[in-house]
Amino acid sequence: AKHLVSAIPPNSPRLDMKQTSYKKVGPFLLEMESKGIIQLGASKDGKDRCAFLAAIVKQHPDLLEFKRQLKKEVEAGDADASIIASGPDTKRKMAVVDLFIVPRHISDGLQLEKDDVMAVNAKSEERKGTGFLTKAECRTLIEGYIEKEELADASNRGNILVNGPLCDALYRVSKKDKKQSASDHDSGYPTSVKRKDLIERWMDRMDNGHALVEMP
Repeated sequence: AKHLVSAIPPNSPRLDMKQTSYKKVGPFLLEMESKGIIQLGASKDGKDRCAFLAAIVKQHPDLLEFKRQLKKEVEAGDADASIIASGPDTKRKMAVVDLFIVPRHISDGLQLEKDDVMAVNAKSEERKGTGFLTKAECRTLIEGYIEKEELADASNRGNILVNGPLCDALYRVSKKDKKQSASDHDSGYPTSVKRKDLIERWMDRMDNGHALVEMP
């Protein structure tokens, strides 16, 4: 809630959640998720279902209808234009950027440096220590592991050897995968793969996160 409140433009109207039927932001977010408007991410221990906002379904019919109605009200003079824009904030450009989180079992299995996994040295002060990584930072982790373990395949240029921990992290069948047909895994696990394919596999295994940033 403190992050949402701090992002409200100075001249925009404020809503006291305690005066609503939700009382707190959490119940409101859960209802929005149940309607398919947003996707929430749970905390690592699973106790907080609203630990972070994972995605916003911008093309959801309810959001599109709200925008249409709000625009009509503003144009008709029935709504405060500051809801959409307020003073100098009209020049602000905001963007949603994709971030990545290394799952605990992968960071532990590969024995990755905790500081690197938690983004302790992130360029952004807001991300330091949060575990939210950029794509480049996430790729640096796997590249560093490959170099540390000397996994470049000398007999097949451009390929990477898949050792035990890396196989467990990227290729071992998970409970989720077991729902697929068993034939999908009949070929066994790879021992050497193209670097490009391994990087893509690595990124696919990351948990997703998002951040709202102000563009220069």
